[in-house]
Parts: sequence; structure tokens; C-alpha cells
Amino acid sequence: MLLSFLILLPLLGIFIIFIFNTEKIDFFSAINEKNNEINAINNKKHVFGVTDSKNYEISEINSKNHEINEENQKNKKVNDKTLKIIALVVTIVDLFLSLIIWFLFDNSSKHFQFVQEHYTVGHYDFYLGLDGLSIYFVLLTTLIAPISIISNWKSINSKTAYFLVIILLLESCLLLIYAVLDVLMFYIFFESILAPLFILIGFFGSTDKLRASFYFFLYTFLGSLFMLLSIITVSSLTGSTDMDIIYKTNYAYITQVFLFMGIFVAFAVKTPVIFLNTWLLKAHVESPLSGSVILAAIVLKLSLYGVFRLILPLVPKAFIFYTHIIFVICVITILYASFSTIRTIDVKELIAYSSVSHAAVYFAGILSNVIQGIQGGILLGLAHGFVSSGLFISGGGVLYDRSSTRTINYYGGLAQIMPIFSILFFILCLGNCGAPLTLNFVGEFMSLYGIFERLSFAGILASSSIILSAVYTIFMFNRIIFGGIFKGWFTYLSDLNKREYSLLLILVILTVLLGIYPSIILDGLNYSVSSLLYNFHFLFGTDIITTNDGPDSIIDCETDTCVCPHENTGPGVSEECNEQRLYFFADCDNIYCDVNVVEYQCLDCLCQFCSDECIEESTRVNSNYAEGIAANNSNDAAESATNNSNDATESATNNSNDAAESATNNSNNTSNNN
Repeated sequence: MLLSFLILLPLLGIFIIFIFNTEKIDFFSAINEKNNEINAINNKKHVFGVTDSKNYEISEINSKNHEINEENQKNKKVNDKTLKIIALVVTIVDLFLSLIIWFLFDNSSKHFQFVQEHYTVGHYDFYLGLDGLSIYFVLLTTLIAPISIISNWKSINSKTAYFLVIILLLESCLLLIYAVLDVLMFYIFFESILAPLFILIGFFGSTDKLRASFYFFLYTFLGSLFMLLSIITVSSLTGSTDMDIIYKTNYAYITQVFLFMGIFVAFAVKTPVIFLNTWLLKAHVESPLSGSVILAAIVLKLSLYGVFRLILPLVPKAFIFYTHIIFVICVITILYASFSTIRTIDVKELIAYSSVSHAAVYFAGILSNVIQGIQGGILLGLAHGFVSSGLFISGGGVLYDRSSTRTINYYGGLAQIMPIFSILFFILCLGNCGAPLTLNFVGEFMSLYGIFERLSFAGILASSSIILSAVYTIFMFNRIIFGGIFKGWFTYLSDLNKREYSLLLILVILTVLLGIYPSIILDGLNYSVSSLLYNFHFLFGTDIITTNDGPDSIIDCETDTCVCPHENTGPGVSEECNEQRLYFFADCDNIYCDVNVVEYQCLDCLCQFCSDECIEESTRVNSNYAEGIAANNSNDAAESATNNSNDATESATNNSNDAAESATNNSNNTSNNN
């Protein structure tokens, strides 16, 4: 019930907001109607002219009108503050609930935990659960929700109730995306966030908000239709959309190719990659600050999470075959976004381009089929959620609220008048560069390592993101914070207040703390990622069967060639086998040494570059296996010798009996003859 309550709590907050806001809406409506009537009377009198004897009456009416307006504004501020406090309390309680779930989570299990099954939701079975991959995205979502509300605490002054309802609804839908265990439900909630974000950008955005909201909705909705076609195909082939069932199904290669294409297009739009990123720039620039924070920190991570649920376990052959094409697309995206970021002069647009570049890095990392790359992609995604949120709050919140402009050229010399902001902004910029002691460094390094191990040339080109990110980030920081003396375009810019300081400090602490000690996350990811990647049924698309004669080999350790359990089995015979050898076992130092797979007799060959402890363990198990075979052979030999001895004794006895019987018969025959 804890997971269900975590998801339903934001919906409960929406219900409370409607309760506390209903009477206020009626009261304000009555006041506004009265004000409209008074203004209509005043306008009519001024149009037709009034005598001096009526001036006193008009002034009295205007005075009452002014008092009513003041009372209206006062009540509205009190109402808005009450609603914001309710929404903030709900999101903070949700954050504590997610932390409780994290503390209770068992990192040593690869199975889904906190599983709940609901059979009465319409015509569908509703399954919820978390594993080691989804728990961290849940934590990120519950952390960003209160930050997004606080970031717009002062800037949203109209339609406050609608704004808070949208934020809470988004949080609930995003949590459902990470918790559902059905691919059809995953698609439904994957698309359910479009309507709230469309309204958020369209109602509370800046000048070109309508165009931006339609760009966002149409791009992401049309891209996701291809994923829907893939899900329908899976459902028609297996008769189910339950993840546990479809993961155990072996699809033909050509089927996997078409499924992969549909799913990849949807995630490529959501990431986004080159030629599909137009919607992101407009949405970031025109959306309110909370919309930019949610887009960068959570929505862009949906493609990252979707790869673990729909690509790696569902279509392993297809994504392995097309990984090189994916790397090319991601490298082009990194270079294009980085060079575009260098030339921009809008703070929010610069951070948006930077998000595209970092998203391409972790997207390529998780598709590298290397444990370090997958773990690095998750770490970089989480780090990007912290750092990009902080940068958007700095540029689109702190600076824009004081100056009403996002153009970098108008700033300069802010270190002289905003020293606290300058320090926190500098740490966030270092995180965006991937500097050491930040979580971005750990995630980017591991992601690039995975890319390099899979395709060295792509890894070298992708590593250019390190230099380019430093160029555009430090260039932006230098122009805003230094750039000579304060330029004086603005009369006065105050330093951070308590609200802004708290937000930026939380994000900075998380970025640095997890960068110094990333094992907090990695310890929970190790087993889940290893189980996902090195499940041989998923990798090969076929069962590796253990026969009565002993386990089948994956690699011939003497010739270092592949032996796979297909027809024409033998070293170097099967072409399909050689392809598997090329893609999965070309780099022996990337093979994860797991003593749980010691049933395969070539484990020493796979683990030759693993830790000494693991090699000793694998040697011990293989030695036990050999000793067991020798013991069985010895027992068989002893049993055979015993059987032979018994057979010889029995044969001698039978021969003796036959000889005695023959002698007796001969004696009897002699007597008869006599």
C-alpha cells in the first residue's frame, strides 16, 4: 500500500486544493461582477456627461471601488499562499514517502518489490512495482516536484490553483510511468503528461507560448504513435502486455527490427536527438520556470528509463545490430548541440541546448551494452536533473525575476553585487562541465567509457563533449559573473533571498555529495544492471541449455572461438555464432564476473580479467565440477569393477554347476547303458 499511497497522494492534494479554493472562486466572482457593474455606471456617466452636483457621488463610488479592489487583491494573496502551502506540503510528504521506500528497498534482489496488483480498474489488470532501476527515478521525481513549486513561488500570481493542480497531476503521472509493470499502461501514462504540460506552457508561458505548446504536443505525440504500434504488435504476438510475460518471449530477428524502430523513434523524439529537437528549445524558452525544471529534470529521462523497459530486454538482437547507427546519431547530436550552445546569447536557450548534448551522451551510454556505460548513463541522467534544474533556476529565475531579460549581453560584473549567487552558480557550471568531484563527472566518464569500449572512434568523438561543454559553460559564466565592472543596465540587483538560496544549495549539495561518494547509487544499480545485461536468454534470443553430458560451452577456451547451441555447432562453423562472438565477447575485460553463472564451464575464459577473488571463486567451482566428474568416473569404475567381479563369480558358479550337472548326466547315461 505504500507505493499506491505515494502515487495517490498528489491526487489527494488536488482534491484538497479544490476544497479550499471553491468558496474563494465564488467570492472573487461576485466581487468582480460588482466591480464591472460600477465601472459600467462610471463609464456611462462620463460618456453622457454629469453635472457638478454629481461629482461627489462619482468620487464615492470610485472610492468604494478602490476599497473593493484592495480587499480582492488581499484575499487573493491569502488564498494563493494557502494553496501553495498545501501543494508544497503534499509534495514534501511524498518525498519522505519515497525515501522510506528507498530505505526499505532490498538492493540484493533483482525482482520487482512493493508489487501491488489491482484487478478492478476497468477492463485492465493494473500492476505496480519498483526495481533497482526505477527507484532512483522515483526519488528524482519526488525531489523535483517541490522544487518546481518553490521556484515559481513569487512569479505565478494568476490562476494559481490551476498551476498547482497541473504540477501535482504531473507528479502523479510521472510516478505511474516508473511504477507500472504493463507496457500498455506505460504508454498511456507516457502520453498522459502531454496534456498537463501543454496547458502549463500555454497558460503560464511567455510571449510565444502557444507556438511552443503546440510544438511540444505535436512532436512528442506523433513520435509516440510509433511506439504504440510496436506495443500493439507485441500484444498480438504474445496475447499480453504484461512485462513479465513479454520479456520471456523470443521474437524473430526481423520482428525485433520493426519493434525496435518504432520504439526508438519515440525515445529519439523524447531525448531528443538531431533533427527532432526543435520542440525542446521552444518549450524550454517559452515555458515558465517550473515547466523548464520538470522538462529538463524528469521528462527528458523518460527515454532513458524506457530503454530499460522496452529495448534492452525486448529487442536485444536488433539494438545490438543497429548500435553503431545509434552512436553516429548521438555523436552528431553532441557536436551540433555543443556548437549551437556556444553561439547563443539567451540563458534558457543555452541551457536547453546543453541538455540536448548531455542527453545524447547518456542515451549512447545506456545502449553501449556495457555495465559501466549503462550505470554511467543512469548517473549522468540523475546528475543532469540536479544541475540543469539549478541552472534554470539561476538563469530563468534569479536573474530573470530581477532584470526581466534572459539576454547574456546585458549582464556582467555580477560578482561584485551578487557574491553568494556567483559561488553557487559557479559550482553548478562546474557540474555542467563534468568537473571532478561532481556526479556529472562520474556519470559522463562511465558513459563515455562504455561508448569507447563498444566503438572506439565514436567514443573519441563523443568525448569532445567534455571540452565543448567547458567552452560554452565557462564562456557563459564569465560573461554573466565577471565581464569587467557591473554594466549598470539595471539600477540594482539584490543577492539571493532565503527561498532561492535554499533551492540552489540543495541541488549543489546533492551534485557534490553524490560525486564524491557515488556508491550510494551504484550499490543499488549493480545487481539490477548486471541481471538485465547478462541474462543470456535476453542477449542471445535463445536458451542456453544444460545437457546431461555437462553444460554447453559459450566459448571454446582453447581456441577462443564461439561455440553456440545452434545447429552446426562448433568453433567458427556458425556465421550467426561468430556474430554473437563479435558483439558480446570481443572484449573479455567487459564481461561481468558473476559466480552465479558458474554452471557454464568456460567461466574462467570469461572472467580472466576480473578480480582475483572472483577468479579464485570460479576456479574453485570449476575445480569442484572437475572433482565431481572425477568422483563420478571413479565411482563408475568401481561399480563397473564390482559388477565385472560379480559377473565372473556368477559365471564361474554357473560353469561349475553346468560341469557337475554334465558329469552327473554322463554317469547316469553310463549306468543306463550297462
